[in-house]
Amino acid sequence: MSKKGFYLAIICLLLPFWSISQQFPLIHHTTLDGLANNAVRSLFIDSRGFLWVGTEHGVSLKENGNFQNFYTDDGLAHGSCWAITEDSKGQMWFGSYGGGITKFDGEKFTSFPLDNGLIDSRIRHFYPYQNKIFVGTENGISIIDIDTEKITSIENSVLNSPQSYVSGFFEHEGIIFYSTYGMGVYSFDPNEANPNINLVNEHSFIYAMKKIGGKVYSSNKGFVDEFLLDDFIAGEKPKNTFGKSIVWDYLSIDQKAIYMAAWGIYANNGGAYLYKDQQFENLSTTFDIDSKSINSIVYSADKEVIYLGSLDNGVYAVSINQDIIYHPFGDKEILDLSFENNQKAILHQDGFSIFTQESELIKIIERHNFKRVSENYVKSRKHQLPKHEDDFFELDFETGIDEILFYEMQSNDGNYWICSNIGIFELSEKGDFLNYLPIHSYKIGFTPDGKFIETNPYGGVRIYNDVSKMDYEYFSFEQNKNIPTTVSKVIRAKDKTYFSSVFEGLFHWNGSEFHSYKYTAELPLSKIKQMHITRDGKLVLATEFDAIYIAEDKGTFEIQDTIERSQIVGKTVLFLESYQDHILIGTEKGLNIYHNGNVRVLDDEQGLSHMLFKTAKVDNELLYIGTNSGYYVLDLPKILQAESVKFQLSISQVSINQKPIGEENFSWFVLKHDQLKLPSGENTLLLKFKPVGHKFPEKLLYRYRLLMEDEWSPYSSEPQIFLSYLPAGNYSIEVEVYDQFSGKNTVTTLLKLQILRPFYQNPWIIVLFMVSIFAISFVSYRARMKKLNDQKASEQKIQRQLAETELEALRSQMNPHFIFNAINSIQYYILTGDIDKANEFIGKFSILIRKTLKNSSKPYIKLSEEWTYLQTYIEIENERKGGHINWSVEIDPSIEIDKVSVPPMLIQPIIENVFIHAFSHNHPNPTLSIYLKAMDFDTLVCTVKDNGVGMQKVKKNPLHDSKGIDLVNRRVSLIKGKEKEYVTFSTTVDSGTKVEIEIPFR
Repeated sequence: MSKKGFYLAIICLLLPFWSISQQFPLIHHTTLDGLANNAVRSLFIDSRGFLWVGTEHGVSLKENGNFQNFYTDDGLAHGSCWAITEDSKGQMWFGSYGGGITKFDGEKFTSFPLDNGLIDSRIRHFYPYQNKIFVGTENGISIIDIDTEKITSIENSVLNSPQSYVSGFFEHEGIIFYSTYGMGVYSFDPNEANPNINLVNEHSFIYAMKKIGGKVYSSNKGFVDEFLLDDFIAGEKPKNTFGKSIVWDYLSIDQKAIYMAAWGIYANNGGAYLYKDQQFENLSTTFDIDSKSINSIVYSADKEVIYLGSLDNGVYAVSINQDIIYHPFGDKEILDLSFENNQKAILHQDGFSIFTQESELIKIIERHNFKRVSENYVKSRKHQLPKHEDDFFELDFETGIDEILFYEMQSNDGNYWICSNIGIFELSEKGDFLNYLPIHSYKIGFTPDGKFIETNPYGGVRIYNDVSKMDYEYFSFEQNKNIPTTVSKVIRAKDKTYFSSVFEGLFHWNGSEFHSYKYTAELPLSKIKQMHITRDGKLVLATEFDAIYIAEDKGTFEIQDTIERSQIVGKTVLFLESYQDHILIGTEKGLNIYHNGNVRVLDDEQGLSHMLFKTAKVDNELLYIGTNSGYYVLDLPKILQAESVKFQLSISQVSINQKPIGEENFSWFVLKHDQLKLPSGENTLLLKFKPVGHKFPEKLLYRYRLLMEDEWSPYSSEPQIFLSYLPAGNYSIEVEVYDQFSGKNTVTTLLKLQILRPFYQNPWIIVLFMVSIFAISFVSYRARMKKLNDQKASEQKIQRQLAETELEALRSQMNPHFIFNAINSIQYYILTGDIDKANEFIGKFSILIRKTLKNSSKPYIKLSEEWTYLQTYIEIENERKGGHINWSVEIDPSIEIDKVSVPPMLIQPIIENVFIHAFSHNHPNPTLSIYLKAMDFDTLVCTVKDNGVGMQKVKKNPLHDSKGIDLVNRRVSLIKGKEKEYVTFSTTVDSGTKVEIEIPFR
């Protein structure tokens, strides 16, 4: 290679470092993200902030980071959408290439037949004007009257040429101008009933046209013509010609800069371009756009995002907000940053670079420069090298250039200190090597008086009096537990140098001795992974898994604030920094900003798409974050400026009993109503909602409650609420939103909801129900007695049938016995005016009655059913008593309640006696306990115990009636076939009554 070629190669190699380029944050949307198709033909942002994307296969709507797609099955006239606009009523119009026009009014799509007056079905452009929309087609102009939705055509606009398609519109002084590709520029008066078409000029090969201010920009084959407006109308030559490729769409945000979407068709020169100050710039690298087929461009002012549509790779969303800028830096891993001497120094994986504050390169020191310094030192002082036996960390002087690893950089007295796996280097502010230490160390630092500190991960610390002479004092961890080891950070303060350790916690050097905060119990933390000192001298300490602590060490060590890990997003703290009174915490999930107890989060939604953070440093008002391929620069005053968060929650989907409600209840994809009234059976709901108007919806967390007195649900990132089997009543569903971007909370009433009561809780239903119960009980009793009297058979058969009939009659007698007592309770609530209690009691009572009627005709039921029935009965009786009786039920674990069957309603009369007779109205602590155990292979024993007045007092009561107990004893005797006292009592005045009943089972 020639000498000239060699230098040229070196220049090309170093070029990425000489100019630090920048990239704007980019989010790329394709079919993988839900886009209908990657071939994008049109883009439009409507007055509601929705992004509409017309593709070759359907229309996509982007809202809150999600896409909703519409196809011909939804009402589109055709799948290929080349034009989109919004009329003065807020309705959307979609023009297809080959299928005509579709309108969307917020609720449904309406397509217009091809024979409905449209001059050509191949739509190229729309131009809304007052109450009309002018439609530019492949061959002529049509007009849509949005009031009547009638389509008419301008017949003399038809040119019948392959070059006659409409390529653009603009309005000037009440006249509409439109361009064709190859047949010239025309005009007409939009206010005429039958507009007359006039030829303006014969400019040709116009792929797109845009009026911006007093100029017209016309796209030609491979360049753009810039006309003064009057010159263009007069057919004069362009004032200026610039650019390359073919521009298909223009975007002007402030008329000073024009963004262009280009696709060269057959030339590979498409992409995103900028024309500003007479300069034409390719923005594809700055925007990180890899497609060469960009044909549409729009701008969202609310989000400060430019959207670019490509014909092959979906949609690119580029944030042009200057608050966060990314510098690729040649895809080099940034290890450390320094801002001394009015310079910007960057330690990266390939070496060390020094720039001016304006990012002009001063010097690059590459790997081989460091290796040469190390080799020269080793050659000249081969016998004076530090040894591992002297407690130096191992260093391999045979390490190759490609194996060099740089760890970190420190600054002292204007010089740069860099540690690596081949030694420690001191460089001047100009990048000249001043000193070299043949020492392997991960973390280095300086004492308050400027002495160099080297740490051995497993040995101890050396403080150097003279680096060039290797004059140091060694402090060994094995000899003194106050010596830091496994150091993760070294930071110099005014009067101390602090050391954080991943195993031993926090240490400091005060100029004369080391001090351990762990062994003095001032800070009993072991694993400190990150450490930072704020400008006002506060220590910020991040542990591996525990909280982040903010402490002050002035005389006494005191923790002043704690940031819990649950407050920050991310598990691993990668860096700590501070600005004013804000703590900046970098994690694998983004940048957390802590201030006054609140945490804000920035991540890829704000532009931090490269989140493999390596280092961070605040310089004046800028935060620099080094990543694995470059670095970010964040404008902190702008980012930390308090934003007024204005948004509203709207319901986007409602499902009742797993069935979505009809689309007629929604307008522009939100529920029309702010309240719902539902029957009692329709009480399981799924509500999906969305934040409307929020710049960063993915930063929101939600929790809800149904009533003001309810507790809030846990926070969730999913904007939906599932409500299962809601009881009848009125609800006001509130949603509290925590905004991780602003750190603020807002509460919104999402929906007023009413679940109606069941029909049977109406007063007339209650009366009818009570009468029916009396009638059913009476008829049931009479029928059973008649069956008993009609039995005719042999004496043995008669006796058996008589026993069975008597047993069934006894069960039947218990029904009215229980029913009359329950009705008395209902009557009590009604007489006292407590209608709600009466309704609630009737609901439970109706369930119990159904079970009573169902079970009373059966000789045996499952023990589990009887046990559930019994508990329901106790709840009803206790409620009638004011709910002040403490009760419990328990079954021996050895009894399998689903496999055991017992006669129904044997225990209920015993418990009924307790509620009627056991407790006086002023009893201080009434208690009822029920226990069931197995007695033998076919008998259970149920013990019912209370602490009431005792049987002696009960028997003295003239109103006492033991008919229910007698019926129980008689029933068991019939089932067992043997007369015996199966119900036994024991009682004392002080301890109440205990009743045991033997229950047959099978």
